[in-house]
Amino acid sequence: MMTRRIFIISQHGYGLGHLSRSSALAAALQSCGDYEVTLFSGGQPIAAYIPPKKVDFVQLPPTRFITLTETKTLACESMDDDKSIEQVDELRSEIIMRYFHRLKPSAVITEYYPFAPERFGKTLDALLSASREEKSRCKMICSIRSVPIDATLASPMDVNHLLHKYYDHVLHHADKRLFSIDSLGDYVRLALDSVPCTQTGFICQHLPVQTADIRNDGGLLLSVGGGRDGYTYLQSWIEALKSVSIDNFFPVTVLCGPLMPASEVNELRTLIDERFNLYTTLVDTGELMRKACAVVSMSGYNTINEVLHIGKPLLAFPRKGYLEQEMHVRSYFEKGLLLSGEEADSTDQIADLMRQLASFNPSFTPDFNGSESSVDVISSILGNTETSDISGQV
Repeated sequence: MMTRRIFIISQHGYGLGHLSRSSALAAALQSCGDYEVTLFSGGQPIAAYIPPKKVDFVQLPPTRFITLTETKTLACESMDDDKSIEQVDELRSEIIMRYFHRLKPSAVITEYYPFAPERFGKTLDALLSASREEKSRCKMICSIRSVPIDATLASPMDVNHLLHKYYDHVLHHADKRLFSIDSLGDYVRLALDSVPCTQTGFICQHLPVQTADIRNDGGLLLSVGGGRDGYTYLQSWIEALKSVSIDNFFPVTVLCGPLMPASEVNELRTLIDERFNLYTTLVDTGELMRKACAVVSMSGYNTINEVLHIGKPLLAFPRKGYLEQEMHVRSYFEKGLLLSGEEADSTDQIADLMRQLASFNPSFTPDFNGSESSVDVISSILGNTETSDISGQV
């Protein structure tokens, strides 16, 4: 059978979850032997990031999120002072289309689009039109996390229209025991109405990065993902830990993330003593999590699933105002998989939660076979398998 080309197009913003999930899916597709994968990233370049083995990686001209203060919604802006966002979108589109016409992919997977169109602007417009002109050859697949809801969303009717117009299938990377489509509310139900969709289980794989010399002696791990908005969380966790007398929590490993501003990192350094080890580089979080006795983190899809996949006790804090993270944590908490805190919790409340964390154990292990299941679904869509049944379809 001829090897087929697959494109994956991703755009990360405040954290690295979209890049991590796309990388895991790219690695699974490439390793199965039936596909050659090209992974496009439109977010801020990450110096320590290593693309999956044999996957072609293309860094598009990057954009970043800004908050529109009047509407409280998110939009993207150019990271190049000499180019407007419209010019960047046009350049990104030209790059993708050159690859499209040269490599003629059998499928294109867009991470989170069209659920959050502002992430991409007009970057994908030409690609979507071209894919339908050659529909018999190029399948369009949408990849979404467990709760596809955030501040950049279009209306559910607009999402549904785009899915019906351009897409062949949606991969919903969730365990249906935790996140059935009906449990996610009217927005998701309406957006996916009459759209072929498969719940694959969670995708869980640590972002591949260069090795860094970081010491972890098995204490507590504090993580804020990419770190762009993690300062206030780490500040409150560090203060709470100063009143917690749990020996196996120390020394504490503090991961600021590669996107945290240097001024905030310096402020955190003034708060810690010799019982804390603070790092700013992007590191192999998997190895640190395996050594840690427990984890306190923000509530991105990837971080939570990485911790639970390893089976470590977890105290999670959803990002304030992010319905997706609040729903994510609430579902896990109700199923006994983690402990939950809030950004507004007092130092004493956080300290009490950390004491509970010392004896907490997750109630069961969710389905973390999302990468493998996604490969099976994609192979079925492309006709690479004999079966016409797609397990988990909703």
